[in-house]
Amino acid sequence: MTVRVGGVDLSLTGLALVAVPSDWGCDPRRVLRVTFGTDPKYGSVTRRMRDMARDAAAWLEWARVTHVYLEKPNVSRKQHNLDQAFRLGGMVELAVFELMGISCEWAPLFVARTLFCGSTRKDVAQSALDDVLDDEHQRDALVVANFALHELGYPCLSARAA
Repeated sequence: MTVRVGGVDLSLTGLALVAVPSDWGCDPRRVLRVTFGTDPKYGSVTRRMRDMARDAAAWLEWARVTHVYLEKPNVSRKQHNLDQAFRLGGMVELAVFELMGISCEWAPLFVARTLFCGSTRKDVAQSALDDVLDDEHQRDALVVANFALHELGYPCLSARAA
């Protein structure tokens, strides 16, 4: 059975997901990806989060992921809408569990970025993927999935090996 890791970037402006097969050979062209967004005029924040979480779970099921890792924002720094990111993450986690029976894991973003590019800075991690992905949220989702692959013992992109 092929292992497929789902990485999720938690943002109301662009909930991004990637699905990476364990045999990807560190080739970003083999990564499935999507970004969901909602219009603030659509309704309450809770309703928007619920709908995005359902869409995310349906996409992850379609992509046949076997493991799901959610972005765990760095809480030691001030971050706009940090509470919303955790609320959205909880809703995604519940939707994935209800639909797929998979318990999500959380990937500490600062650790995932350090593994990926040797820096905790978002701009450094983002620029490392500029030529591969044009969506900044999908870049963070790939950094999360890359961390998951490392945690599960599969090939990953790592500045430590450079």
